[in-house]
Amino acid sequence: MEKILEAPGGIQIEGENREVTILMVDIRGFTRMSATLPPSGIVALLNEVFRNVVGAIRAHGGTIDKYIGDMVMAVFNAPLDLEDHACKAVAASLDIHDRLGELNRERARRHQSLIEYVVVAHSGTVTAGSIGTPDRLSYTVIGQTVNVASRLEAVAKQREIPLLVSDSTWQLTHGMFEGEDLGEVELRDYGYPMKIWRVFRSAQS
Repeated sequence: MEKILEAPGGIQIEGENREVTILMVDIRGFTRMSATLPPSGIVALLNEVFRNVVGAIRAHGGTIDKYIGDMVMAVFNAPLDLEDHACKAVAASLDIHDRLGELNRERARRHQSLIEYVVVAHSGTVTAGSIGTPDRLSYTVIGQTVNVASRLEAVAKQREIPLLVSDSTWQLTHGMFEGEDLGEVELRDYGYPMKIWRVFRSAQS
């Protein structure tokens, strides 16, 4: 992570618990889309999407944790402290929505298929640190909060919810955004139902 290199020695690479907001962005129907593209087209599509997604995440103080296929995972409030990390993660979600909307308008003008996507935010405690072998260490975050975010991503894709946040994230935003209470969902291996929200816009817009 580039922010570790910029930090003046304040990063706990050995391992620590941190309260963070996880943001996951995934392309819906990517397997179907990629089946119609040559390898160069698949790479170009991903890079075009990621350029917009990563730009929005960094603009709001988030840090890219990893890329997994057509999914981007980012973290807010690690490795460096970030005030109001939940608000900034949700603001990044809306920014991603706007940027990918503009990208889709460009793709429509080029007579290309549109990008369908989901953005999910979930807040909680993670274990953060540099993990790997001495010759290849990567700063990352792990734990149930990450697992729950992944489960919520699957819910968002199944129910076609473009911008979904967990109740833990929603409560931390203190009315800064407008959204819809979607009730509770059962998540595998979580233990009890979780309330989820669909985000529409900033309350100040």
